[in-house]
Amino acid sequence: MSKILVTILFFSGIGTFICVAFPTIVVIGFFLILPGLILAVMPTIFLWTLAFSAVWFPLREVVGGWAAGAVAMLAVPIAFWLIADASHRISEARLAAAVRPDVTPAQRIAISGHVRIDVASLEREPFDPKSGIPPQAPRLARCDGLCAALLFAPGVESVTVNEHGYTAADEQAAIGAVPLKESARTFRRVPRDACAATLTPSESGALGNGIGSLTDLRALWALWNLRLSTTDCIVAVPTRTTHDFVIADGRYTLFGDRQYGLDWSLLPHAVTVQRVEIRRGDGTVLLRKLLATTQAITRPLWVGGSGGLENFRFGWNRASLSNKARYAETDGVGKVLLEHTGVPLTVDPADMARRSREHLQAMLRDPAVTAADPGWKLLENYFGGLRKGTPDATDRNLIVALIRDRRVTDLRGIWDAVRALGSDGTVLRAAMVDRLANPGADDARDVTRQLGRAVGTLPDGAFAVIAPEEIVLLADPDARRRAPGLVARQADRGTAALPMLLDIFEFHARAFAAKRNSKDGRRTIEDDSAMLGATQIAFCRLGPDAASALPRLEALDREGLFWRGLTDSRDWQLTLARIGKPVDSFAKPENLSGTEENFRRNLRNRLDRFDPTRDCRL
Repeated sequence: MSKILVTILFFSGIGTFICVAFPTIVVIGFFLILPGLILAVMPTIFLWTLAFSAVWFPLREVVGGWAAGAVAMLAVPIAFWLIADASHRISEARLAAAVRPDVTPAQRIAISGHVRIDVASLEREPFDPKSGIPPQAPRLARCDGLCAALLFAPGVESVTVNEHGYTAADEQAAIGAVPLKESARTFRRVPRDACAATLTPSESGALGNGIGSLTDLRALWALWNLRLSTTDCIVAVPTRTTHDFVIADGRYTLFGDRQYGLDWSLLPHAVTVQRVEIRRGDGTVLLRKLLATTQAITRPLWVGGSGGLENFRFGWNRASLSNKARYAETDGVGKVLLEHTGVPLTVDPADMARRSREHLQAMLRDPAVTAADPGWKLLENYFGGLRKGTPDATDRNLIVALIRDRRVTDLRGIWDAVRALGSDGTVLRAAMVDRLANPGADDARDVTRQLGRAVGTLPDGAFAVIAPEEIVLLADPDARRRAPGLVARQADRGTAALPMLLDIFEFHARAFAAKRNSKDGRRTIEDDSAMLGATQIAFCRLGPDAASALPRLEALDREGLFWRGLTDSRDWQLTLARIGKPVDSFAKPENLSGTEENFRRNLRNRLDRFDPTRDCRL
């Protein structure tokens, strides 16, 4: 037996050294399944064999080999069980100490008066350099979706928003039982005629998941903004320190800091607690949902591995312990409010889309409405409510008018409108191009960025004949940087577009090369990259019709204007192959594994399975 033990120790020791010193090898081995499994168990085999040998070798001289083997086979598992059990029991005791019983109300909680909400992270007012406030001063909390939902609840007079951090300092901080932070802020809802301007909430904020689909959230957000555009205002008031209700959505750790992962310590890990709680101002708990988890040493002791290709490591294996079923999750605070309170969190999306359309029409007719009016935020809900084939003439006219109106500074959701219009989407062409060509001094970058890509999603063939204003726009390097979608769609014109596309490509390739190593050029280098990507898409769509462009592109490459990120791009390789570069002339990029033959075979397969909607899109 001694030879067997020595042999196992020798090979498992070598395997353990390799695994611990070069853990990436284990991950690579898992691609072949069996080699990875063998390498993963090497440290445990070595550990257990070493422990067995430590008992067997001295004991065999006293009681004989077989008896020593029997003792070792019994003693080693017991010892490893007891070692792990001591740590495991402490983990169980810590978990039990961290748990607070769930409290489920018998009926819906009527939240009213002054409410304090404590959340992990809140949105804050951006720093204004003109304010004279030093940047290190705490930026004040904003009224997010949870705050707005409560403010629009009947009977709620104010909402105080407080942040405690993603991992609160302690249990009391996580449940809102400590003084407010400097950044805390109190908000009230007042009649619209009682304020000069209103604050606007985020779409969902700390509401979390579980209160409906994205469509439902958009409709809820639209309802808030419709009210803020017509009847109500949200204003900040002096921060309150006393409250009738406290709603806390917290996460904290107890008994240490180390929460996850493997290590070589036998000490227990900390307990992580996720907790949603609603209390009265006097401390009476009305609702509590709590999930506590920890990672405990598994019994008996053995070596486990975890991580990916870049961070795989070994340590004492641990298993998760929890007060709830495996894979259980805590309900988001929004779901808790929906199920257990009277806070209104549902709205009919179809009705809200109709109301959004009507209000946007009224806003367009009223020149007194400013760009700051919350009503413009109804656009996303209105666009999202459109379905393919359903827009009528009123919708088409309204969408065009919204694109043209300079008071609209955010066109999120415009892609939904384009899809809904289908073949009728060509009616948006002139408005989009005009806005991109003449954005105006006050136009937000967001709206031009959105339009610059959305214009490329208009119906097939929409740009088969170039318009005079498009010629002017594309001739201006600064203007066309705003319209990558329009550049890509020059493929609609066929070979007639090649001279323009090649000029655009060369201009921005040179600009990109000049700015690549320049700090001053980093601001616009992304726009140049977008232009190169847009022209690449156009060449890709043209395919063999762009064969005459290949010599000029190769000349630019020989000149050194192309960088590795472009030449190594699979999309660029496919584009060159599409326009006529022989597949056998491609060299395999250094950053790709496998053989050059496999690389070329994969490229041929992509050519054979070519799909322009998948392979040639921005």
